Amino acid sequence: MVFPILDNKIYDVPSVFTAENLLREARRQKAIAEGTIPTVCILDPDGDIAAYLVATGQAVVHPHWACYHTKLYVFTRDGIEYGVIPHVVGASFAVLVAEELFVSGCKLLISMTSAGQIVPMGQPPYFVLIEKALRDEGTSYHYLPPSPYSHLNSVLLNAFADAFEGASVRVLRGATWTTDAPFRETEQAIEYARSEGILGVEMEAAALYAFAQVKAKSVICFAHITNQMAQIEGDFEKGRDQGSYDALQVIGLTAHHWFMTLNRNGVPLSSAPSTSLESIEGRAQMSKLIPPEELLEQNNGKSPLIIDVRAEAEFNACHIAGAVNIPLDKLEEHIAGLDTDQAIVTYCNMNRPGHSRSEKAADMLSEKGFAVRVLEGGLPASESAGIKLEKNESANPNEDMTTSER
Repeated sequence: MVFPILDNKIYDVPSVFTAENLLREARRQKAIAEGTIPTVCILDPDGDIAAYLVATGQAVVHPHWACYHTKLYVFTRDGIEYGVIPHVVGASFAVLVAEELFVSGCKLLISMTSAGQIVPMGQPPYFVLIEKALRDEGTSYHYLPPSPYSHLNSVLLNAFADAFEGASVRVLRGATWTTDAPFRETEQAIEYARSEGILGVEMEAAALYAFAQVKAKSVICFAHITNQMAQIEGDFEKGRDQGSYDALQVIGLTAHHWFMTLNRNGVPLSSAPSTSLESIEGRAQMSKLIPPEELLEQNNGKSPLIIDVRAEAEFNACHIAGAVNIPLDKLEEHIAGLDTDQAIVTYCNMNRPGHSRSEKAADMLSEKGFAVRVLEGGLPASESAGIKLEKNESANPNEDMTTSER
């Protein structure tokens, strides 16, 4: 007997239909120019996060998102630019959008989905960082051979071991059950899930983790346990701003921790793990972040070469004492004159982590064999850490700057 969901799957053969080609045609038909989307993107199945951000004037539609089915809203929070897509409900839709996000420039995808409580861990609402998800849906079987669970990549799992300690919101870790049929959550199915120690039921994680494993992408899924499947009156209460206030805190902690401890391809800076993330073809050598406090200590000992890659006018207005100014657009012509035996630290204003000038400069230098790190938080963070700055109050930092540099 043939079971279409399991049979005729050849997992190492590429798809004829690709997200790149679909978006190419969408851009042509909609007359949308190519452009970069935020490094960190969010799937918001309930739509409450996006609705809150739009209603409060914090988010606007991204002009370069060409998806036929969704709108991408962009907002900045605590120095990080995010994209958020609402109403991406269900495994197949979530993975379709994830495929399009990653070919458009996304490096980290965070899914924040409402979930029903299975094993009670207290009174909802609370959050679960999903370590593994029961594959009771169809999409994951198009990416991975049959198995009971899809898993969060072990590299990411280990990196986030203590990320939420001391947080004002409750974030647990555990398993969920991903279903395609929420109104077929029978007593028997629920009891089985409980016997597996599953904390919640949702509709996307198993497929997203299967996609992430096969495509070597950084995807982190959270279940916002908000309900007991309407078994009590007064259910589905998510909290302040329909749960958006707490959800954005969890998302912010996740993004900040990712930027601090992992590079843009999701591989910890301190290790070379044996994992599918390691096999990303053509991956550039990524640079490490250096906290400003560590740079301050190094400046008191053997100092690295500190390169300010901002425009000359910005450098003249304020820069780290002892730094040299090599603007990003002039770096290529100066590389030959740099000492490959000397450690280098690059910095800028770090207005757009993941797309900053200092990170681009570090990537260029790394490819040439230099040992280079990026100053975490840029110039603003260095001042807060007590690093000595040289300032010229009469200088105009905006002189000779492009709009993108500002």
